Amino acid sequence: MIKNIIQAIKKKKNRKIYYCLDGKILFIVIKLLIMKYLLFFLGGLLIYSCSKFESAKIDESTISNDQVVFSSSSTKPQKGYFRGHLSGEETNATGQINFRFDADNNSVYYKLIVANIDNVTAAHLHHSHMGEVPGHPVLTLFSGLAEGTTNGTLAEGILTDDDINCSCGNPDHQNLAQLRKHIEAGETTVLVHTENFPEGEIGGEIN
Repeated sequence: MIKNIIQAIKKKKNRKIYYCLDGKILFIVIKLLIMKYLLFFLGGLLIYSCSKFESAKIDESTISNDQVVFSSSSTKPQKGYFRGHLSGEETNATGQINFRFDADNNSVYYKLIVANIDNVTAAHLHHSHMGEVPGHPVLTLFSGLAEGTTNGTLAEGILTDDDINCSCGNPDHQNLAQLRKHIEAGETTVLVHTENFPEGEIGGEIN
């Protein structure tokens, strides 16, 4: 009988040891599962944060010398939309001109943006190529005096046939429809005049 009691005690101890080991293994398994899902969560959070950071990055190609610069689009311009980049040989000033004609060529919206340019006196559209003598202006985009340095929009508005300067004597400059044909042919230039450069500090062809 004593022998049976001793064997029973040993079995009970072995059972306790088994339960103890089983509990430790279960704890380790649970711990590993928690760590696994925690790593998945942290990995997903890191990927999300990186994607948000990429989308919020500034396009460095649109920044130069802390001035207002203009980004170019890789997409094809919409119908009736034209633009030109303005620059000069003896200046650091830059600019951009944008035109958008309506469907019937009854009006045209324009916006002239400049950067690092001083004391602007006028801005005109001419029927000429860059490097040629511009002749009389076809459209006046800005007149007056913008004292000091201008960075940003110099002028914008909506023009109609009545705004075309017909005093130049050219019968091709009677309306916006004719002007648009010259723009499409690459035969027009915008010049920005200043006190230091009365004949034009910056300019560029429209296309």
